[in-house]
Amino acid sequence: MMLTRSFFELEFAFQDGIIDVYKIYDGGHNRITTYMTEIDISEIKALQVWGDVQKIKELTFCYA
Repeated sequence: MMLTRSFFELEFAFQDGIIDVYKIYDGGHNRITTYMTEIDISEIKALQVWGDVQKIKELTFCYA
């Protein structure tokens, strides 16, 4: 039996031209995918979300 949740949390880690995406769990996190950026990260102006997403509660980016 597979249980599905309607709430989940993703973390985007930006470092050296790479974006790592992690799914956050109660006990930790699991890397989902890694993207190599084609442009400088500071040039990113938009984010697109695809799939069966009905509502985004919060979206936070921190660039340090």
